[in-house]
Amino acid sequence: MKVRSGSTIILHPWIAGIYPILALLAFNIDQIPISYAYRPIVVSIVGAGLMWLTFQFLVKDVNKSAILTTLTLVLFYTYGHFYASELIPAGLGEIFSKHRNLVFLFALIWGGTIFFVIRKSFQPAPISATLNIVGTILLGFSIFQIGIYKARVANQDNPALDRAIVLNSDFLGGGSQLPDIYYIILDMYTRADFLTDQMNYDNDPFLQQLENNGFYVADCSLSNYSITAFSLSSSLNLYYLDALVPNLDTDSKDHALMDPLIHNNLVRRSLENIGYTIVAFQTDFPTTELRDADYFISFEQINKFESLLIQTTAARILPEVYSLFKGQTNSDPDYLARQRQFELTNNVLNAAMTVPIQIEGPKFVFLHIVSPHPPFVFKADGSFRQVIDIEDDPEIWKEYYVEQLTYINRRIFELITKILTNSQVPPIVIVQGDHGIPVFERKYFQHNEILDAYYFPNGGDEVLYPTVSPVNSFRLMFNYYFGTELDLLDDRAFTSQWLDAPYQFEAVGEQYPGCFEK
Repeated sequence: MKVRSGSTIILHPWIAGIYPILALLAFNIDQIPISYAYRPIVVSIVGAGLMWLTFQFLVKDVNKSAILTTLTLVLFYTYGHFYASELIPAGLGEIFSKHRNLVFLFALIWGGTIFFVIRKSFQPAPISATLNIVGTILLGFSIFQIGIYKARVANQDNPALDRAIVLNSDFLGGGSQLPDIYYIILDMYTRADFLTDQMNYDNDPFLQQLENNGFYVADCSLSNYSITAFSLSSSLNLYYLDALVPNLDTDSKDHALMDPLIHNNLVRRSLENIGYTIVAFQTDFPTTELRDADYFISFEQINKFESLLIQTTAARILPEVYSLFKGQTNSDPDYLARQRQFELTNNVLNAAMTVPIQIEGPKFVFLHIVSPHPPFVFKADGSFRQVIDIEDDPEIWKEYYVEQLTYINRRIFELITKILTNSQVPPIVIVQGDHGIPVFERKYFQHNEILDAYYFPNGGDEVLYPTVSPVNSFRLMFNYYFGTELDLLDDRAFTSQWLDAPYQFEAVGEQYPGCFEK
């Protein structure tokens, strides 16, 4: 099949297959790795080619077949936007919020345009040339957006990524005696006194279980930052952000600037240098996915970007058809996304239970569980919460949070028990929240009170103290177990508005001084 008409190269069918994917990627580039778009682009290009061949076989005109291919792709890739009422005029959203109505409309547009294009009197060349120009401009704009973002990230001077801490692997008696290290992050897991005061929930039984098994619980711990990416960048690199990224633009809104600091963090590099194996898990949160770890445990058939892309296309009909076939009653995309989170969290926790036995040490296990953070998918007994009321209501939010936390407590204690009973060398375990719950009075702010529990065997708990914060967690660990002499930093806490002004930090003080009396 020719892709040239006269002296004009026909590009628009290929552009129509690529542009919607790159446009969605560009819009989410601070949250989505470019690699997530590779598979959809390949599938879309192949699909566009097969579609063009089919239309060419039917109409025997390269320009007409190209226009019909572009038309079909445009309808396919815009269907989801119309269904979500993003492009439907006010007053018609109710009508076209049902697939049968919208499919009928799109079928009319598709069929009518085909009838118009295949007429002998139709002159396709000018339309095809115009589509080439419009498509090239749109595609170029998306590529430009992605390129500018990547150039900005690449040009960031970050000396923190070039250094490692020299650890003494003989400090504990030789490499064969090195302990496994587990860093377990429970997203938005707040502190016991905060739970009691704000949610009337007593978390002491869970904390007592930890303490009975040798854990030290820091009763007055505050996260250094109130945003996941910032908190983990700081804890895993042992410094505050002003030292890690000295030229940081405080007006930036880009959380992903922290991604390199997490993916190639100082703790990881230092432990790898003395022979540690790195183990990480799928989180559906690219910032905390160490996909180049020695063991990256994943359960995805499609990645989160592909799932998002499907919801913008006519393929979003498929979950409804599948649900009907499987006898399910709810095919709403939000419901399916919550179901995905429910299954992923359970799969990750189940897989983590096998790590102490199946993966040889010494190993550094980085486990980020995106819970008890919303979405609230667990009831207290671990069953799926199928019906969600208005989560913006603080009272409903707190009720669901407590139920999800109750289930996570049980699963985390089971995991800790498995780790402690199946480790030949007493392991090091840190269980930490990355930040607290939302500040309901200040939209897009979050509290800093966190769970912060340490299993430092062989007397290591002696170096811990009630106000220890994540920036000092690994400083204390390296000093006690690996013979370093790192100075402790002042334990400070900062909050910021995570949506529009994430890098404009405000200092936070202790709100519950009674924690010192425990």
